[in-house]
Amino acid sequence: MIFKDGDPNQLTDGWADVDTPLWTSEHRLRGVAYLRMLNLWDEDIYHSGAPQIGAVLKGGWVDGHPFFDPRTGANPQYTTNPAILAAWYMTLPRHKGGMGIPDAWIDWPYVSAAANICDESIVVKKLDGSGHESIKRYECNTLIDTGNPPVENLNIILSAMAGDYVFTAGRYRIFAGAFRPAVVVITDDDIVGDKDISLDRSGQDDAPANMVTSTFINESRNWLESSPRPVRNEAYILADGAESPLDLSLPATTDERQAAYLMGVALESARPSMAGEIPVLGVGEDLAVMDTVQLDLSNRPQYAGRTFQIVNRIDNWDGTFNLTIQEIRANVWSLDPDTFLPTDPTPVPDTSYLWNVAPITNFVVAAQQPQALADGTGVVRIDLAWDLHSQPYVREGGRIEVRYRIPSGDWISVPPVHGGAVGTSFTAALGNGLEYQFQARAVNGVGATSNWTDNWIDYNGVRTAPPALTSLTTKGILYGIDLAWVFPGTKNALRHTEIRHGLSNRFTDSVPLGDFAYPTNTHTRAFLPPGRVEFFWARLVDENGTDGPWFPAVDEPGIRGEVSADAAAYDELITQQILESALGEQIWNGIESIPDIQQKLDELSKAGQHDPDKAYLSGSVVVDNGKMYRAKQDVPVQTPITDEAYWKYIGDYASINDAIAALALQTRENTQKIEEIDGVVTATATSTSMLMAARRENEEGSGLLENVANEWDTRAWVSHLQLTRVTAEQAEAIVQQQVGAQLAGVVATVEDISQSVVDIEGKFNATRSVRLSVDDKGTVYTAGYGIGLSNESGVTQSQFVVLADRFAVMHAPNGTPVAVLTVQNGVVMLNEAMIGNATINAAKFTEWLESTAVGPNGVPVLRLNFRTGEIQLNGNSTGGGRMTLTNQLLQVFDENGRLRVRVGIW
Repeated sequence: MIFKDGDPNQLTDGWADVDTPLWTSEHRLRGVAYLRMLNLWDEDIYHSGAPQIGAVLKGGWVDGHPFFDPRTGANPQYTTNPAILAAWYMTLPRHKGGMGIPDAWIDWPYVSAAANICDESIVVKKLDGSGHESIKRYECNTLIDTGNPPVENLNIILSAMAGDYVFTAGRYRIFAGAFRPAVVVITDDDIVGDKDISLDRSGQDDAPANMVTSTFINESRNWLESSPRPVRNEAYILADGAESPLDLSLPATTDERQAAYLMGVALESARPSMAGEIPVLGVGEDLAVMDTVQLDLSNRPQYAGRTFQIVNRIDNWDGTFNLTIQEIRANVWSLDPDTFLPTDPTPVPDTSYLWNVAPITNFVVAAQQPQALADGTGVVRIDLAWDLHSQPYVREGGRIEVRYRIPSGDWISVPPVHGGAVGTSFTAALGNGLEYQFQARAVNGVGATSNWTDNWIDYNGVRTAPPALTSLTTKGILYGIDLAWVFPGTKNALRHTEIRHGLSNRFTDSVPLGDFAYPTNTHTRAFLPPGRVEFFWARLVDENGTDGPWFPAVDEPGIRGEVSADAAAYDELITQQILESALGEQIWNGIESIPDIQQKLDELSKAGQHDPDKAYLSGSVVVDNGKMYRAKQDVPVQTPITDEAYWKYIGDYASINDAIAALALQTRENTQKIEEIDGVVTATATSTSMLMAARRENEEGSGLLENVANEWDTRAWVSHLQLTRVTAEQAEAIVQQQVGAQLAGVVATVEDISQSVVDIEGKFNATRSVRLSVDDKGTVYTAGYGIGLSNESGVTQSQFVVLADRFAVMHAPNGTPVAVLTVQNGVVMLNEAMIGNATINAAKFTEWLESTAVGPNGVPVLRLNFRTGEIQLNGNSTGGGRMTLTNQLLQVFDENGRLRVRVGIW
């Protein structure tokens, strides 16, 4: 057998007479503790297979982090004290598997106190049963997995000493399971006078444990997981009326007697004890969770002599504190060595009256006639009554619960009433002719309940059909019709309003529009074409499914509704939608320079003469001997312009004559980067390029480079940007091209933008726009057009938008240009049009309006002359006559053109 302790420099060993080709001298496992065995096969010895190999190890500290015993200040090589191990693990660095808590954050005096408790002796039976002996109260022997959460490993260590830990006053305090005397006595002077003290002697569990089982790692059984004999308290089981088990897991305990002691402690700790809340004044400032207190209060002798542990502390920030306290008893940890039950058992109180709650008696149910609320809902008032409950725990701190249902239906609960009440009333919508089951029960102050008491009723609340609606009105809106209706006064329990609609005013042609749950009284028909007319009928349906009459009646025309045909309103709406869309923003927003390109061009156009006595920052641009250079890094003084480690040649600077300087610039850049923007990882690829020519007047005329940093008076440029951007939620691509010219205070720009955006929610936007802009000494003129397809508003919408003072569609018959459609200054002009269906708010006609239908002689059947005011009605078949009407005369002619009737002035 070969054992290695995990030394970082350990070598491998072997067996002199045995060759192990699969384990060479290179198999050192440095930093890893391991056990290696060699077994020579013997059929007689190993006839059942290879033996199982195990080892019992005593763990030491981790390199660089020794155990620390605060009682002596020493660093023991080995310890089984759970308190010392807990503090060691809490301060073990995270990268070594611990919790990583700084040493300064540990309240070491509390660690010392807990360690002393662990080392205290308890008397137990010897393992062979021959007598008794003393052993340490608590020890920890376990293997922890650093792959588990650190708190989980800490709880394994704490389980070996029935321990706990808290963080208070900037320190971690560790506690071992033991009785701790009170550190403070709270008196009348410490109590908040206007707040209640709420303490209950019944405990916190409806079924407290009266027996405990567990599992632990049994050293005497070859370190296998075992279950010790259960710890049972027969007196508790008799008082409780049934077994109530509690199961413990003790993975860090290896002695069966220590496991049994922990089981006994858990059993007594789970039994009912006094607990609750108490409001205190300034004394709460000096108290912390896990501190112990006693109460010395006037007129409350039941609290005297008891010790309480603080399990929660709330600072109200007004000088008062709420303490949640739990009684602790010394006999919890003073256990018999044979039974592990208290040597001084706590008397079992007779609390049977708390769990045996008497049922409700003389339970009466009376359902009244249906009534109508102000909104028309039909409801029934139900009166319930019963006798005053006989038990004070119900009358003083309990409640009465009520519920009802139809047979086999779901229960419907009624708000509970105080335990001292003898009745209640509530309203409900009961169905006519149905049988209902009502139940009531009592609940006392500790939550124990009685059996349900039943009563049954057959409800009879016959109602006629609901009446017709009072009114149904319509209002035309843009792309829709608003409906509104008024309910009549009725005692029926209304369910919904049923509405039908159609394109004709006949009910038989209508189709269902929908059922609208009561009390809904409005609806909007949306996405309709302008000018559309529909007719509507509606009726009420109650909760019993009874239909009311239609309004209007089925033999009457429906209520007419017409979609708005207000052209001005549609123009305003469409304009607003265009401006708010991505395409509108592209067309309407001002033209701006491409930022990255403009920054570089500004650097170039403002370049100064190189000065060797001056230091330059990275990116600076200078001119020297007709050439331009950019600093590749920060440049120290006295660095020659020819030093390529600092300066990069970027172009020539040429002269036109002594008075004029000209500059030609070109830049191109490609970038790819991944960065986090507002918490979102974004991948961006960009390609930018620009070509610019510029010139300026040499104001001082003293040389080519004089005042080279001044702004250029004249320039022309072409810039191009290609950008792609992707995140986990959106993909976007943009191509932007811009051409521009500037001279004498006038800047003319043309910009072409193509953009596509898609996001993870299915929203998309694809646009293409061209914008033209001229800035004439501060006065800006804009034109452009764009086409887009998006679903930004929730509806897929395509649009083509033109921004111009004049818009024309032309053709060129025989090579001659002719305007077919023109829009100028908001006025549309057409030479000729054929319209299938038109909605016109107002129209002006200058000549004739004629029908397409003509008579036998080819004359239109109807002609209106808007210049003379004459109306002509002509026959549409052979043998028909004709009629003319002016503002003075009505004339009728027969089929031969003979005047037959003349009425008017002539």
